[in-house]
Amino acid sequence: MAEEPRKLQYCVNGEWLTSKTDKYMPVSDSSTGEVFAEAPCWTKDEVEEAIQNAHWAFQSWSGLPIQKRTQVIFRWKQLLGDNAEELTHLCSRELGKNLDEARGEIVKII
Repeated sequence: MAEEPRKLQYCVNGEWLTSKTDKYMPVSDSSTGEVFAEAPCWTKDEVEEAIQNAHWAFQSWSGLPIQKRTQVIFRWKQLLGDNAEELTHLCSRELGKNLDEARGEIVKII
């Protein structure tokens, strides 16, 4: 029997949240059609909260010195590299690419 699709959360202001919606969109493996996750169709309030937090984050980010922003970007690059294999498998599964193609995409991103 197939596993129940995982209900995805969303991130606002660095916090992973579960949507209050009862509407979800399927996320499927494009090579098999298997639905492996469900993405929430956010409520209006959730969208507005995300937009407000994005505006705040932009203002905060813009005020940081370039040295600090550079440190954050290089830390993000490090995290992408540390998780490259997992990202490769996710890319392969969602986009239907073989692992070598997906790995190439991830390497280009990093």
